[in-house]
Amino acid sequence: PKHPSLNPIKFLYAGHLGNAHETERIRQLMSHKFSHPLEFSFSVRKDSTHILGDPLPPSVNSVKILEFAPESELIERLTAYDIHLVTLKESWSGIVVPSKFFAAIAVGRPVLFIGPESSAIAKWISQYQLGWTWSDDNRDIRLIIESIIETLSDCSQKNKLNRRCYDAYQSYFSRDLMTKKIIELIEQ
Repeated sequence: PKHPSLNPIKFLYAGHLGNAHETERIRQLMSHKFSHPLEFSFSVRKDSTHILGDPLPPSVNSVKILEFAPESELIERLTAYDIHLVTLKESWSGIVVPSKFFAAIAVGRPVLFIGPESSAIAKWISQYQLGWTWSDDNRDIRLIIESIIETLSDCSQKNKLNRRCYDAYQSYFSRDLMTKKIIELIEQ
């Protein structure tokens, strides 16, 4: 049941939603009932919303399809959500690294990664404690969501996690840092 007095945990999927991205487990996630209200927003191209399924699953969770935000409003859009969804099909691991992961942590938001444990994103999430991973072979999504709810419902924990995400981006993944590394490789 929904709890009107509780602020929902707000999930955002922003960016391309195509063949490389896991959608069946997104539908499963949106269909579950949890102890806390959840909201899911998708900022994707209109022509890719059919990948989520039509109609969207009946759910106690709120689902919204948003227009792409203009670049001038992008940071505001990305920071308006508690956690970002990033997905990758097992068969695309090692071929694609979804850039939405970097966008999320750049604005200080944790990630729920739906994809293989063997992927670089799952390893970075674990190494730097940037969120949660739901892979085919790990624990039930209900346990993961309950952990997310517990963490994000506590202001102190949420703020520490957001800061850790931002700091990890600045320390390991920023454009300036990656550009310097590429230049060093070329010069070698």
